Amino acid sequence: MNYDFEEIDEVMIIKAQGYLNMHLPNDPFLEEVKEWIEEGKLYYVFDCSALELVNSSGLSKLLSLLTLSRNAGGDLILAAIPERISNLLIITKLTAIFPIYDTIEEAVEALQVQL
Repeated sequence: MNYDFEEIDEVMIIKAQGYLNMHLPNDPFLEEVKEWIEEGKLYYVFDCSALELVNSSGLSKLLSLLTLSRNAGGDLILAAIPERISNLLIITKLTAIFPIYDTIEEAVEALQVQL
């Protein structure tokens, strides 16, 4: 997975691209998120619009990110989910765990209410 990020009014936008599939014990992506959390960046929008594939390891990575942010008092919202990935979230019943919004803007607004 490749990713870029930007910060909008205390909300970190993670723009993921490609395949969300590896979850390693010392995953560089999750290590970077841990550093952000230590800096006080607790609210995240995970932009799924450019994801091509998510497998069980990728779902584990998303759950780890959600757990890290919520344990620190923040939250994670998924946004702009392609249909094939949305179907996976429905089948695995993760739609009951993750807040999901159609657009990045809606997700950022929802998190700003929590700030």
